[in-house]
Amino acid sequence: MRNTLPVFRNIEEIKTFKSMYFKATDLKLSDYVESAKIKVEGDKMLKSNPELKERTQSLIDSTIPWTAIKHHAPIVTGDRDSMGGEEKGEWKLYGDIPFSSE
Repeated sequence: MRNTLPVFRNIEEIKTFKSMYFKATDLKLSDYVESAKIKVEGDKMLKSNPELKERTQSLIDSTIPWTAIKHHAPIVTGDRDSMGGEEKGEWKLYGDIPFSSE
């Protein structure tokens, strides 16, 4: 499925896909505080990259890594705002969470 989105034929396929690959989690105020800290650091990283210096992270972009940290889950992303600025295709951002553009 590299570089492609899945095509669904009906709502049941969407529900099955969602339940197989995603898990919903409840967020508390403390989670948003931690996400805001990540946003500040992410914005600093973006500002340090000449190609991305005009960009900022959204609160959603910073909530994803916090949720991964909290649940000890890896992150795979193609979102340049979340990855930082290396050109190798492998990224390491927030804590010990590995980020990859693959």
